[in-house]
Amino acid sequence: MKLGLTIFLTLLTLWVISHFHELFNPVVSITQDSVPLPVGRSIPNADFLSLTLPISETEIKNAVFSGDSSSSAGPDGFNFHFYKTGWHIIGPSLCKAIQSFFIKGYIPSGIKATALFLIPKTSHVNTISDFRPISLCNTLYKIISKILANRLKCFMPHIIDMAQAGFIKHRISTDNVILASELLRFFKKCTKVPYMCAKLDIKKAFDSLSRDFLFQRMAQKGIPPIFIKWVKACITGVNFSIFMDGQLEGYIPSSVGLRQGCPLSPYLFCIAMDALSSLLDNVNGDFTFQPVNIKGFKISHLLYADDVLVFGQANVRNCNILNSILQRFALSSGLKVNPAKSTIILQDNYPFGKDICDILNIHNVGNSLSYLGIPISINRTRLSHFSPLLDVISNRLSGWKAKSLSFPGRLQFLKFTIWNTIAYWIRGAIIPKSICKQMAKLSAKFLYFGNIDSRKLHMVSWANTCKPKEKGGLGIPNFHAIRYAFDCSLILRLYQTRSPLSDWFFMIHCSSWKPHSPSSSAMWKSICLTATKAKPNFFFKVTDNSPISLLWDHWYNGLHIQDIPDFESYTSICSVNARLDSLIANGNWNFPSICSDNFKNVVSPIPIVCGDRRHCISWGANDRQKFHCFMMDFYKTEAEVNWYKAVWHKHSALRFSIYAWLCFVGGLKTTDALQKRNIYVNPMCVFCQCNAESVSHLFFECDYTFSIITSLIPAISSFLLRPNLFQISDYLINCGDSTSGTSEVKFLTLWAAVYYLWRERNERKFVHHFKSQTTVQLLIKKAVDLKLKRWKNY
Repeated sequence: MKLGLTIFLTLLTLWVISHFHELFNPVVSITQDSVPLPVGRSIPNADFLSLTLPISETEIKNAVFSGDSSSSAGPDGFNFHFYKTGWHIIGPSLCKAIQSFFIKGYIPSGIKATALFLIPKTSHVNTISDFRPISLCNTLYKIISKILANRLKCFMPHIIDMAQAGFIKHRISTDNVILASELLRFFKKCTKVPYMCAKLDIKKAFDSLSRDFLFQRMAQKGIPPIFIKWVKACITGVNFSIFMDGQLEGYIPSSVGLRQGCPLSPYLFCIAMDALSSLLDNVNGDFTFQPVNIKGFKISHLLYADDVLVFGQANVRNCNILNSILQRFALSSGLKVNPAKSTIILQDNYPFGKDICDILNIHNVGNSLSYLGIPISINRTRLSHFSPLLDVISNRLSGWKAKSLSFPGRLQFLKFTIWNTIAYWIRGAIIPKSICKQMAKLSAKFLYFGNIDSRKLHMVSWANTCKPKEKGGLGIPNFHAIRYAFDCSLILRLYQTRSPLSDWFFMIHCSSWKPHSPSSSAMWKSICLTATKAKPNFFFKVTDNSPISLLWDHWYNGLHIQDIPDFESYTSICSVNARLDSLIANGNWNFPSICSDNFKNVVSPIPIVCGDRRHCISWGANDRQKFHCFMMDFYKTEAEVNWYKAVWHKHSALRFSIYAWLCFVGGLKTTDALQKRNIYVNPMCVFCQCNAESVSHLFFECDYTFSIITSLIPAISSFLLRPNLFQISDYLINCGDSTSGTSEVKFLTLWAAVYYLWRERNERKFVHHFKSQTTVQLLIKKAVDLKLKRWKNY
């Protein structure tokens, strides 16, 4: 039996090694096109000079210390933590070694050696293709590639087509999702010219890219030969070993592909995929691909790394051109479309649908698809489209790992895992209210009970839980606040950065302050509603290249043009969608003769900022464009509680502060709170058996608890009458700065006492286990001392 298992594992290992050997060394040679591919966007060669500047020690050190200390190590076993902690010893030698590479352009193969870690894509894997190979590179190699990546990424926005949203600064993936959804809505309105949308899956994209093709594209873009030489030294001559059963197996050479795990790979892949953008947008007479054209807005495709959406006219001739483009791209780059995983959307009752599917060899046809994980549809999205989101949330909240978490652990799990998933969907789509209610219900059950299937008593409403800590909540944002914040962020991005999405919205809608039409999308209606609510926070500066609307935006010192004297003299003849830059020429005001002198005299003193479009709009007078500011603006009408700094001070312990918060918001299930809800239990305090139990009595009007707290914080004994928790908190807040070290220690002690006394109360009530005052007091002191030892400078 044991011998048979050993033989099986050996054969399995050999088969896996053989599979990746074939993947990284394809037999079919990739042909270079005799006619060069279109270059696409580029900049003059002189602008690339900073790519080849000498490498300084500061640049090397920044690359080292910007690395994640907890990242996985490569085959040599050293991660960034090793290089950071040993920098004072190995720093000079490391700098010399890296500078030597940039002089000689050579890396030993041992440094480029890579370990492949196979991660399953699903919970049930059946074939080797169900695993995603992640490359674990040596950290020394990562430092070199990070330096190259840091230099290259500054130029990416200038040489990569705007349709590519992956890994490019100021480009957001969900902007592509929003634009794709908006375009599909218009398909039904375009009755004269039928359109199609094809989602193309690139087979083994990173693993099958031709390196020769990549170097050729880099040269076409004007990247200096010396930089291409450095990149070539990094990505060629790479050998792979595979993690199998806890050890590295094989030593596989490679002739194609990029490593998922190399800091340089995402940028190089975008350069390669830009060739597809150039082919789709290339004007080539009768062989030009006809894109979507809606009211003058033309777009042929959207990209996020290897996720491709193609938009175009749905006719046989156009699909033949598209098929030729894809074949030419595949022959040159090695990147082939996988028809089995591709999908196409056509307008309803389109007669030539089968012909188009046969030409493209794509037979998955529908009226909706999932793009970057978010559903988009030619029809209105239904509740069923959001069932994957509910399934993901339910599975994560009901998993065994989640069930083992404490109350503070569940709070952190919600804020940093569950809410990140929900926020991504909110950023790219309008989630139906019923779905939001279900997710809120699941989240509330999970947070307070640890079980999404149970039905128990809620002491604190979810609406009060989902507030900022300053407003008396736990810092979990609600769905409306996230939607509001993302809308504010999107409005700023539309004005500040040109993108396909901004071009679309300004072409179709002109301004977010222009009244929307009843037929507008739910996304645009949400944006307009947020723009109206947040209008006082948006400040415009007149620039010579911004999309500011002449009529609808409040560019005139916070006012609209209607507030300018004699504005009718010009607006009577201008277009409803006219832009402000129509009055600007060469950085100066250029008024038409129709404008009155009064109008000119009022407007001409407004300064015009030349250059960067990013300065045309800002959030607040100080340009504080932070997500936290948007969230706080949503809650601006909520009253601020006076105790939040005491509960959530800088050095607070989460497990103690949460129970303090429960006391302040009435979240503890004391007998008086249960009786108010018609649940009758023994009302007497379990500590003194003399008085009815309540939060005020437990903390700290009871003899038992008051004795403990006065031994921990002697100043409390000076009260004329016995104080409760709220009075003690007010006293400590008013005694001094709640953020000072001494006050923080007192608050930490106070909340630790609340935590341990509540635990003792529950043990006495439900387990019949009793501890003396001295024991509880020692537990509290020990917990506080352990926390204080971790404080810096205390």
